[in-house]
Amino acid sequence: MREFTEPLNVPKFIEMCYKQHPFAYELNYKKGVAVVGAHFGDCGKGKFDDLIIRQYKEEGYKVINIRGQGGGNAGHTVVDAETGLKYDFHYLPSGGLVSDLILLGAGMLLDPIRILKEAEKLPEEQRARILIDGRATFCTLLERKLDGYYESCKEKSGSAKVGSTGSGVGPAVSLRALRVHIQFFKAKACKNPEELKKLFDKIPDVPAYIWDDIAEEYGSVMGYIEKLYDAIQQLNIIESMPIIQYTRNMGWACVLEVSQAFCLDSLFGNEGNFVTSTHTTVVGALADAGLTPADLTDGTILVSKAYASKVGGGPFVTKFSKDDKLEQEIAQYIYDNNGECGVTTGRIRDLGWHDCVAIKAAIMRNGSRKLAVNCMDTIGLIPGKHAKICIAYKHKVTGEITSFWPDMQSEYEPVYKEIYTSWNIKHANSEEMIPTEAWRFLAHLEYYSGAVVTFIGTGGSNADVVRVSDIGRSYIDKWKVKDFGSSAE
Repeated sequence: MREFTEPLNVPKFIEMCYKQHPFAYELNYKKGVAVVGAHFGDCGKGKFDDLIIRQYKEEGYKVINIRGQGGGNAGHTVVDAETGLKYDFHYLPSGGLVSDLILLGAGMLLDPIRILKEAEKLPEEQRARILIDGRATFCTLLERKLDGYYESCKEKSGSAKVGSTGSGVGPAVSLRALRVHIQFFKAKACKNPEELKKLFDKIPDVPAYIWDDIAEEYGSVMGYIEKLYDAIQQLNIIESMPIIQYTRNMGWACVLEVSQAFCLDSLFGNEGNFVTSTHTTVVGALADAGLTPADLTDGTILVSKAYASKVGGGPFVTKFSKDDKLEQEIAQYIYDNNGECGVTTGRIRDLGWHDCVAIKAAIMRNGSRKLAVNCMDTIGLIPGKHAKICIAYKHKVTGEITSFWPDMQSEYEPVYKEIYTSWNIKHANSEEMIPTEAWRFLAHLEYYSGAVVTFIGTGGSNADVVRVSDIGRSYIDKWKVKDFGSSAE
């Protein structure tokens, strides 16, 4: 875009967006991709979000990085290869380090105070580039306290706890469904904190002790409302349609980061109850961001690990057995090398084997076979030198075998295929550094899930990535022919 040079003059840019000709417009971005988690999250999407944005910028495109759903319950970690600095984001998309614009979309559930605090992590020139859709929903200390209240109610009633992150996302979505939520454009229109307080007063059935707790923490309820009001004045709250349309018209690229992962989708995720409160498929994220399928000219990339991890309640079919000494040794090895601690909650993640049934379901629900596989360096050095992948589920009572993601995962146990794993590819960044055994492992993942591996993650940095070219594909296909008699995807 020629009108602006670095750093982007954001106020002038927004003014241009609103003044564009209303009848001359493009229907999609020149380049666009969505990055989606394929299992239970914590899979390293941020690395590929950052990587693709850098690629688009090298090709000469300006990039708008968008999140459309979720809130502070997300956790994205990016390690900058140039500086070695580690960034943990919750609200901001992982491409925030290099994007020309960052848009937090209408479907998001946001805390104004926490967004400002998180923005401080970014380089100074990036902070002004954060735009918030005015239709986004407040998710404040009130909703976080309601989150804890609802979890305690479930416990008292004997219901299984979801294992919420406590970020307030569930209550915020509930208030939105009841149409008593606070949207950013309405909060921005308030002339003073007293008017903002009136918006909170419209929220029904808030236990009195919650407001008392807030008053104790901030000196008074109005003390907290004033902090919220001050934060809102510092944020770029905009209408997203002119921004999206102008960047389309000017030939930008778009990267949509979808929070959490398929198995936590509010409709199709883990037994329907042990899920997040928003859609985590590309279809839901497009709607929440104000985009269309036409914007994703480069499609969707799914991201998983070479093993599996999970936080929160509910079934985890491929979880390592506590009674299996070797699996516990493997778990300890992974903890020692990768940490596996939730970015948002700080909770230690449960670990298990790679689940091709879940990956296959993610492919079907997202309409993409492209798969980035992280932690291939880790799986190559596990104790025992053999890894398992789940190729099907078996019903615990009937013995029925299925390769489809069932409604009641807790009724099933895994059917495994064991594969030799012994390689060291830590920080590998070229196909020449990937040994035969690793290509064979990936061939099995592809065969049983229907995926097409496009990236291999080999470490924590955004430089620890191998792009799979036609050469890599030939290695994978050779193993498919040798082991399965077919190279068909």
